[in-house]
Amino acid sequence: MPTGKGGRPAPRSLFSPDGKTLFLTVGDRQRFTPAQDPDQPVGKILRLTLDGKPAPGNPWAGKVGARSIPLIDPATDTEAAKTAPFVSTYTFPGPNLTPVRTWSTGHRTPLWPRLRS
Repeated sequence: MPTGKGGRPAPRSLFSPDGKTLFLTVGDRQRFTPAQDPDQPVGKILRLTLDGKPAPGNPWAGKVGARSIPLIDPATDTEAAKTAPFVSTYTFPGPNLTPVRTWSTGHRTPLWPRLRS
């Protein structure tokens, strides 16, 4: 998967109350508009089965994303980052399963509070 400078990936994981699915957060790393793009893995909350497959009932079940996605290297200035130019293209080695894995989209930095026992 592509990597880049800047921003926070905001990774968090949480099991569903019934213990049958896993939720994973992926922040937008200050890339702004890709969080709204269903083909981009950033800015999403993903929902998977315990064996890593897309969970049944996800909103975009059965959808496959674009084979290639544009990548940006955002500026440290927030306003400039909103219009950062594309610097490269990433091509998925297989099908882009981002849409079928997505539970919720458009998140900047989805951090859940840490739970304490």
